[in-house]
Amino acid sequence: MCLVPPCPIAHPAHGPTGSCEPSSRSGAFRNAWCDCRSGGACDLHLSAVLMITGTLLEHHAGKLPFWLASVQAVVATIASDGDSHANEVADQLASHGLRIETDLRNEKIGYKSRERRLAKVPVLLVVGKREAKEGTVSLRRIGRKDNEALTLRDAVVRLEAEALRSTCSPVSLPPIEGRSEDKGELAEAAAG
Repeated sequence: MCLVPPCPIAHPAHGPTGSCEPSSRSGAFRNAWCDCRSGGACDLHLSAVLMITGTLLEHHAGKLPFWLASVQAVVATIASDGDSHANEVADQLASHGLRIETDLRNEKIGYKSRERRLAKVPVLLVVGKREAKEGTVSLRRIGRKDNEALTLRDAVVRLEAEALRSTCSPVSLPPIEGRSEDKGELAEAAAG
C-alpha cells in the first residue's frame, strides 16, 4: 500500500493514475515524488526542498528569521483589560500581511513570554491596561531582555518593513578574466 499521494502532474512516466507500480528503469516506486529521470515532465524535487528546509532549521536552531517564521508575532495581554486593544493590534498587523496570533488567556505574562520563547516566535507584542489607554504596544524580541514601547502605527510600519526585507542579498562575484564582455568592465575598473 502506497502512503504517498498520487502525482499532481499527469504525464506518461506515471501512467494514468500516478500509481505506485515499480519503475521499469530503477525498481523504485512511482508516486508523487517519483523517479523523474524516466523522461517525464515531472520536475518536483522534494528532497532538495527538504534538505534546504532542514539546513535552515539546523543553521538557525529552529529560530527562523522574522520574514520566514510561520508565526511572526504574538499579541499577548497582561490582563483582560487589554483584550479589545490586543484584537485591534492583531487586526492591524494581519491587514498588513503579517502572520499573527493572539494570546488572551488568563495566564501570567512571564508564562506567556516563556511559552513563545520556547516556540521560537520572533516577536511578542505585550498589551496591558496602560498600553490600551495610550494606544501603544510593548515589543519584545526573542533572545533580548529589553522591551520597546511603540505606538501601534510605528509597530505596524516597523514589523511590515522587517517582514518584507529579505536577509538574502545578491552576491556580486568578480568578473571572469578572458570573457569579452568583462574586458571592458575590467579596463574601466582599472582606470577608475
